[in-house]
Amino acid sequence: REKGEKAEARKFAAKAVKLAPQSPMALVNLAELYIADGNAEPATELAQRALALNPRFGTARDTLGIIAAYKKDAKTALQCFVKAT
Repeated sequence: REKGEKAEARKFAAKAVKLAPQSPMALVNLAELYIADGNAEPATELAQRALALNPRFGTARDTLGIIAAYKKDAKTALQCFVKAT
């Protein structure tokens, strides 16, 4: 059941990105769902797009830090977390 709920959440988040492709929050929400499934590549792309749209959006940097931690890149994760604050 949890897998189906995640898939449904990802479907709705993808729809939000389609409706509002310039929304950093929509992009990060979808990125976080991808990383929750262990899918770092699309998560990274989405978080980077969010940051490109709004370089001061700390949540996007935080998400990139989570992705870096997932990839066992502690140095990059720490840099992202520090910049997010």
